[in-house]
Amino acid sequence: MGESENGDALGQAVVRVTDQHLEALVDFIRKVWDPNATVDNVRRARACTARANPVTPGEPPPTFLFLAAGKPVGHLSTIADRVWAGSAEIPVHWMKGLMVLPEHRRGPVGFFLLKAALQHSENAMAMVVDPRARRLFEALGFRDVGVLPNYIRILRPIRVLRAVNLDQLGLDGLSRPLRAAFDLASRRFVAPIAGTTVEAATRLWCAAAGGASTRARFETLESWGEGTRADFDALWQRVRPALGAAAVRDGARFAARNVDSRYKIIRVERDGRTVAGAAVRRPRETGDARLGGIRVAVLSDLLLLPEDRADGLSAIRSAETVARELEADALLCSCSHPCLQGLLKRRGYLRLPGNVHFLTRLALPSERMTELSRWWLLRRDGRADDAF
Repeated sequence: MGESENGDALGQAVVRVTDQHLEALVDFIRKVWDPNATVDNVRRARACTARANPVTPGEPPPTFLFLAAGKPVGHLSTIADRVWAGSAEIPVHWMKGLMVLPEHRRGPVGFFLLKAALQHSENAMAMVVDPRARRLFEALGFRDVGVLPNYIRILRPIRVLRAVNLDQLGLDGLSRPLRAAFDLASRRFVAPIAGTTVEAATRLWCAAAGGASTRARFETLESWGEGTRADFDALWQRVRPALGAAAVRDGARFAARNVDSRYKIIRVERDGRTVAGAAVRRPRETGDARLGGIRVAVLSDLLLLPEDRADGLSAIRSAETVARELEADALLCSCSHPCLQGLLKRRGYLRLPGNVHFLTRLALPSERMTELSRWWLLRRDGRADDAF
């Protein structure tokens, strides 16, 4: 099996997508993700990623299809990025969108797709949930660095109590008394009282924890001009030396990662200086069916100096305000760095079991890059926030 349209005797081949493969790519996308996808939309999306490509500027990041008898049965794409490795920036590709049609999943399709992608990526990373996919990645040399814990802030406790059960929240490990208390609180006539109590208790907790800057102000950015880019460039230059490893978040990359209609970008200023940035992903209009239909927004990205805890708390509080404006019932944040985890706890977030594994295959991994706690990771890295 090779990366060639010529394929083998069985008419099977892995191809790197070019313009001549757009019809096949769109056919696969329609079957798996978006029945309304068009060649024109996909072509525009590829042109957009080509312009923002920090690894090979002007080229779409590699995307691969597995063709069987000329028909696409498997797909794998990549996201071009740059990573701060403690002393320098290195090019990387995130593996994203590994999917095989159900009738072909017991064969080698995923293996050959990933193998082909790695021929174009000296440094590769991925955020993976499915255990079968993790085993495949590990078989091809990826290291499982760890699992990102989930933190959730309940913004509308009454609605959440009425809609969600413990198994959906991943809280099946609760003790019997706590489970009984939750079951009682979620009952129809008890939920309003319990929800009001939870909301009041959370506010008291946040007030007691305190620490947010009283001088910080925030705004949501509707456009991204040169001044904004320069502000985020300066912020990244201040933050970068304090991080062991992180995807680059300068002005250009922060904008490229987050500027589209699904995100609200937040800039936090104090004394005329940009001190933090954040991105909140809008909840689904119809809610999350896996969670009883509640609307979950995602705190997808954060950029702040770890030692500036007051500004960090202000950034998280600002994200909560924006999530409420988006009519979210809850705000989810998955992160690896102990600083962010501590700030979330002070803002009343509950820790839930994680399910997103961070995997790396790096040419020259340093010690800091093999420890999850040294990484500054959130769901927007690797676009793992698209599950909500």
